[in-house]
Amino acid sequence: MEEILSQKEINSLLDAITVDTGGSKKETSGITKKKLCYYNFLRPKKLSLELETRMRAMYTGLSERIASVFAECLNLSASLYLASLDELTYGEFTASIPENAALAVVNMFPAAGKMFIEMDPVLARVIIDRYAGGKGAVMKSGHILTGIDRDILGVFFYNMVREFKSAIQPLIRLQPQLEKVTSNPEFAAASSDGEITILATCETKIGKIQGMLNFGIPYPVIQPFVSGIISSTMSSAGNEDSREQLLNRIKLKMHDFFRVKGFSIKEICQLKRGSRIPIDAANECIRKFSVAPDRRSV
Repeated sequence: MEEILSQKEINSLLDAITVDTGGSKKETSGITKKKLCYYNFLRPKKLSLELETRMRAMYTGLSERIASVFAECLNLSASLYLASLDELTYGEFTASIPENAALAVVNMFPAAGKMFIEMDPVLARVIIDRYAGGKGAVMKSGHILTGIDRDILGVFFYNMVREFKSAIQPLIRLQPQLEKVTSNPEFAAASSDGEITILATCETKIGKIQGMLNFGIPYPVIQPFVSGIISSTMSSAGNEDSREQLLNRIKLKMHDFFRVKGFSIKEICQLKRGSRIPIDAANECIRKFSVAPDRRSV
């Protein structure tokens, strides 16, 4: 015969379960959950948080510079912004390059290594058409870059390298120089296939045409300068007072030229520091101030 629990026994059992559940909640509430992330030991991450922040700031400024170059040379509206900053091998990058893409190889003197700039084929065709006197229309997709096309793109790549040099100078003292423009990544040989590369992807819009512009720097190129990049980041963050004090200590040579009338040789010989000289306001000065600070010493 089955035993049936009374209402009093059921209530006491429910109370016991509630107490146990509350106790377990109190015990588990003190446990803090930690966010886990995956780490690839075969290919460890090269970019630290400080280095990535500084590189992002550099590429953001570079995007604005290149957008102004495109707008000025093509007489079209242009905009660029940094879409991503990733790490991948050079082999993975070359495998993702579309056919007939424009690829520039840049020497990174005095560092041992090369940088590459990859332009979307759509953007390359628009630039070639516009620079040749067209309206910036997209040419046929199967167009193969000729020698004249590479020369035209070389002008824009040269300007991009120049702006890249200006953007990276505060971080690394490099002298990048454009080596060649090609459409075959196998002929570029900017790095070995297994070399980790810092790839910055910029979404580019010229007129109504959109495409991608990629900047890739092999990590060994910037590895010797990593500590200097991070230290420049730390010193530039909230260090305006020290800069102002440094500027206050700089001495500039100033030469004043005034046209003065009514002075004898004797009066000129008697002039001392602090003497006041009346200047005729009707006589215009040829040059009032001549100041030439040395930028390298600032």
